[in-house]
Amino acid sequence: MKFKRIYVGTLVAASLFFGNVAMASDSTTSPTPGPKDLTWSQLSSMQKISSPTSTMPGIPSFRLSVPSCTIDTGYIYFRASGNVYDNGAIGLKPLLRCTTVMPFVSLSTTLYKKVWWGLQYQTGPVTTTGSNVSQIQTKNIEQQCMSRKATTVFYAIVTSSSIFPNGATGNGSAYQENSLDCATF
Repeated sequence: MKFKRIYVGTLVAASLFFGNVAMASDSTTSPTPGPKDLTWSQLSSMQKISSPTSTMPGIPSFRLSVPSCTIDTGYIYFRASGNVYDNGAIGLKPLLRCTTVMPFVSLSTTLYKKVWWGLQYQTGPVTTTGSNVSQIQTKNIEQQCMSRKATTVFYAIVTSSSIFPNGATGNGSAYQENSLDCATF
């Protein structure tokens, strides 16, 4: 128990002497969230109501073939086409797959990076739409890396909107998280 008090006392004294010390990966982030950023509480609220699947309302649950759409976020990865940049680029290819042909579907993706106060906006939203299709995929999400010397945790938040054959609407959302050696602005 004595060791913990000494350790905490040393940290308090060091922080008073040296001031607040930011995480190395946060050296380029703004001290407070901007209008496109998400705080941890905002993200938590979104996660409580999110679902990657939307199902057509008004169909009894005992029916086996209820039309639905599901988001597959895919992984955040280094893009092969990013080799045009000195340090490459990251991206992902989210997919919305439906069990039937839909009159209208849309898929929207925003990319963030994790910082001490939440998620800092990077790029997006990148939106793809389709009519009379059973699936759509976004393939042009890209964020340039400024350096490969620091690891960044990236989050992609993907939302979908669908109009079912009976005219009802459905919405879904999902997120993907991945750590990559890619420092951004």
